Amino acid sequence: MPSFSIHTHNGHQASESDGFPADFADPGEFWDHHYPSFPAGFDPNEVMSTLWYHDHRLDFTATNVYAGFSGFFLAFDDRDSNNENDKNPGAFRLPSGKYDVPLILHDVQFDQNAQVVWDFVGSHPMTSSSSGHGGYGPNPFYTVNGMIGDRFTVNRIIQPYFQVERRKYRLRLLNGGPSRFYSLAFTKDGKTPETVYVISNDGNLMPHPIEMKDYFDVWPANRYDIIVDFSKYKDGDQIYLTNRLEERDDGAGATGRYLDPTNLIMRFDVVGGRVDDPSRIPDHMIDRPKIDLSEVKREREFVFDYTNGLFTINGRLMDPNRIDAAIEQGTAEIWTLRNDGDAWGHPIHTHFEEFQIIEINGKPVTPGTINWGRKDVVQLGPGDEVKFFGRWRDFFGKYVMHCHNVVHEDHAMMIRWDIVKPGTGF
Repeated sequence: MPSFSIHTHNGHQASESDGFPADFADPGEFWDHHYPSFPAGFDPNEVMSTLWYHDHRLDFTATNVYAGFSGFFLAFDDRDSNNENDKNPGAFRLPSGKYDVPLILHDVQFDQNAQVVWDFVGSHPMTSSSSGHGGYGPNPFYTVNGMIGDRFTVNRIIQPYFQVERRKYRLRLLNGGPSRFYSLAFTKDGKTPETVYVISNDGNLMPHPIEMKDYFDVWPANRYDIIVDFSKYKDGDQIYLTNRLEERDDGAGATGRYLDPTNLIMRFDVVGGRVDDPSRIPDHMIDRPKIDLSEVKREREFVFDYTNGLFTINGRLMDPNRIDAAIEQGTAEIWTLRNDGDAWGHPIHTHFEEFQIIEINGKPVTPGTINWGRKDVVQLGPGDEVKFFGRWRDFFGKYVMHCHNVVHEDHAMMIRWDIVKPGTGF
């Protein structure tokens, strides 16, 4: 077992249980974590839902995540109660039990013997043109830019199939990385999107379900909870989860071009006749917390770029002993994130507190869209600028913000920020 630092992504927990990258346990050691599982600020509109955990070991996150060191962490409460037969009038009665299905999308490379590739340094033999001596070059699919697999996997199974009854299912989609971006849809013919309902994004239930009739972008660490109603199909129908987004071979992000959408990730086989289905798609779920700009103590700007072969934030590399921002407990701030690179997409994640996006490239976020809900990952494409509002509450201590293309994270695209006592911020 390698050294590790476990982070519960989307969790609201004290610093010592957050998985700070430089606080790791070596082989033979252990690290106790305490997850209080209460909503931030004790606000019922800040409840958590679809979380996940993964390794966060400084410089080795990508390696450990690629090896499968990740999984779902699902939170329930009186409203999202994991009981579609719940008699509580406030319960959402979402599909539950075997009809609530977590699905991790994960890139894996295989060699010519159909075995998982682990040694990326020694995986590409080459001969020096000057000396004639043999050696190894870097794998073109695992570079400083990112890591791209040659097979799609779901829950570590190559392009699986899954039998579904003719009723509603809650499918929890997670892009577990390490680096691939997706544009996904559920299709019957492999091309035309079927109508589905998005109820949660980045682990947070939306104010209202979003009727999705098109492809939707899923970047590393993004989560979508989607209700698919298979009752409208007949026995023997096959529905596909498809990807149409072309990815650069070096893992830097999307090319901007769309593939033939018959790029199938998973198949759902509809079986049997109609069945009883007590689950619902609720009209209303969790209200968006109100933004009060009078709470704002400070505004900050973070610029993401590529400098001298490494990824930087505000021109600096990650130093776990340097505090890049000291945020006063109990205050709110506005952060502006800007991608100055012209080739890389960056899914930016900040720990501990979620945020609400105010503007994307100078335009206000449209109510009722995916970006209207609470978020913990910003999709920052080349040249993009995103402004968000956040509150920092409940605990003191050290946390981080980083790119969730975990190869970029390991190549220093991360900062440390601390929550400090009032009057001591900078």
